[in-house]
Amino acid sequence: GDGRVYTLHYVVTNDAGVSAQSSCRVYVPHDQSGRTVVDSGVKFCVGEGCPPGTAEGSALCR
Repeated sequence: GDGRVYTLHYVVTNDAGVSAQSSCRVYVPHDQSGRTVVDSGVKFCVGEGCPPGTAEGSALCR
């Protein structure tokens, strides 16, 4: 495979109810060969707003 790219979306809220949201990408190489990690697209999604066929329990979730 070509490694994994995870996109983490998060929202933080303080005690006053003020919130901010952001996301970050985490690149995990397949091995230590030094090859570039490739983002092959969404394979699995948990939460709301998931692309079709990628939500928990879908055929892509094994």
